[in-house]
Amino acid sequence: MAKRKSRNASPDEPEGTSGADYARAATNLVVVDLAMRAGSLILRNAVEKRVLGKDISKPAAEAVMKQSSFAGRMARVAAARLATRSVPGALIVGGGIAAKVWYDYARRRRDERHGTAPKPAADDNKA
Repeated sequence: MAKRKSRNASPDEPEGTSGADYARAATNLVVVDLAMRAGSLILRNAVEKRVLGKDISKPAAEAVMKQSSFAGRMARVAAARLATRSVPGALIVGGGIAAKVWYDYARRRRDERHGTAPKPAADDNKA
């Protein structure tokens, strides 16, 4: 014989749970999501400082991070999502990064050959 549903259970709640259990579980998911996002943000900032600190001093690295615009951050997030969600996206983003590295290398060599000092750029990663 099939089990009857409770009359006071809402259609959104799974069978066999009370409203309080459902609300507590939903709240736990929100707390976990916030904790994961905060931890991710802290880790990302630490990694960015460490990577920038290899080429430039820590105060200069912090200044570069503070100068980063919202649009620049969103562009980096979009590129990372594109690269991680599909193979063609990874090829497009990887190809763009490779092209930038090769361009910077060629520009540096051209400037050395002609004896002109390269202009330091804020986004130059010296790769």
